[in-house]
Amino acid sequence: MGYITPADVGISDDRAAHIARGSKEPGTDYKTAYGTNLRIPDDCEVIGVDHSNDGAEGRRLFLLILANGETIDWIHLSRIAVRVGDRLTRGQLDAAWSGASGFGDDWYYDPHVHVTRRARRGLPYSQTLDFEDAIGGEAPASATPGTTPNQSEEDENMSINLRRESTGVSYTLTPGYGITAHVNEHGARLTNYGNTGQWFPAGASPAQREAAGERQFNDENLAWFLSLHDLKWVSADLSRLPSGDEYRYCEKLQKIHDAAAGIG
Repeated sequence: MGYITPADVGISDDRAAHIARGSKEPGTDYKTAYGTNLRIPDDCEVIGVDHSNDGAEGRRLFLLILANGETIDWIHLSRIAVRVGDRLTRGQLDAAWSGASGFGDDWYYDPHVHVTRRARRGLPYSQTLDFEDAIGGEAPASATPGTTPNQSEEDENMSINLRRESTGVSYTLTPGYGITAHVNEHGARLTNYGNTGQWFPAGASPAQREAAGERQFNDENLAWFLSLHDLKWVSADLSRLPSGDEYRYCEKLQKIHDAAAGIG
């Protein structure tokens, strides 16, 4: 019997893609909304818990699979509710919730959960196995699919990407957090305006990210930023305009703008 996935969602980045870009911990990224209640892959013991959002991995849960001695790690979590030594069962919920944590920030990345699989405890994280290759079997009848926030909650937490046409710089707006240049686990980058598009290495200093164009805006600056006339909404990968089902986030952005500007 194989593992079950942490939630019934798609994959945003597989292990091969992580390897291709030189990831130090190649694994599988699942497109979970922020705060998704994750389900345990198989009967296991908790062998490590890191509640800190520091480092590239953010909050991490370490699981030892009882049937085969493999280890499964979840990283970038928003919350962990179990302790070292706890025994968990296949499909169990309420152990951990997905997030976007890393480098001391609860919203450093776009929301997802990164799953790392290793053949045994103690192996370096560069020596991972493909979690997708080991998926199989069903969750117990008592287990529900990894639960996600309802649609209104998801809309509230969804990041929105914008590009300023006069400069070409792209930004990500995360409701309740702020605005910053587009960030993923490789650090910060500018987009297609006069640059190479290369990612900063993981662990780039705040000064390096600042020099690259990363900016954070508080609520007082939000109305000014959104009043710029050459902002356009772009898709999650910053390469195209949004598809039809993404335009509801444009409507959400307009509501944020109106609230910041005191309209309505």
